[in-house]
Amino acid sequence: MKKNIIVISGPSGVGKSTVIKEILINSSIIEQSISDTTRNSRGNGDSYHFIDEEEFLNNLKRGIYVEHNYYNGNYYGINKEVLRTILQKGHSALVDCNTAGLQHLLADEEFQKHILSFYLVAEPEIIYSRLQHRKTETPESLMRRMQEGVTDLKVAGSGIYNIIFSTDDGNPEDLAEKIIQACSGNLHIHSDYYPSELTALSRKLTFFCNELFK
Repeated sequence: MKKNIIVISGPSGVGKSTVIKEILINSSIIEQSISDTTRNSRGNGDSYHFIDEEEFLNNLKRGIYVEHNYYNGNYYGINKEVLRTILQKGHSALVDCNTAGLQHLLADEEFQKHILSFYLVAEPEIIYSRLQHRKTETPESLMRRMQEGVTDLKVAGSGIYNIIFSTDDGNPEDLAEKIIQACSGNLHIHSDYYPSELTALSRKLTFFCNELFK
């Protein structure tokens, strides 16, 4: 069974968007699956299909979302039809979602056997620095994003991801190439972390948050 649904996850500030951008630039057969959302566009080229809440809830009733969640006052959903359209073209679908999103995809009989999943991690100090550099976070939202990373790492540490990569070196081009190679079946691509090591990283992030926000 061809692994043609590529899932990329990781805590806020890890550099997912930059890596995904590089993958899409450098592969002609990988296409991003655009999720639906009810939030407003930030006008920065963000990759979402923007709809109102009524349309989203109607879609939800029709069962067109393989996964959906409600975050910070807005709905987000992975549209089954978007995935099917990409796969029918013979392309691979790239999905940017959190750990809960991957769990829903793995539970879906239609898509579960097609998934190759990657989890991106970075040291707490690096994530904090990157989030600050965005200049879009309030102290409260920055704290929330850092603390959400603790839970995310714990779930990822359960072993649900195929490959775990570090983004500490800040080289998205090389990392994108490694992901493309892994998706093409290169068996010499290996994880930077074992899943069990993410538990220790989660504890480290907890300590960092406690020291930072006390």
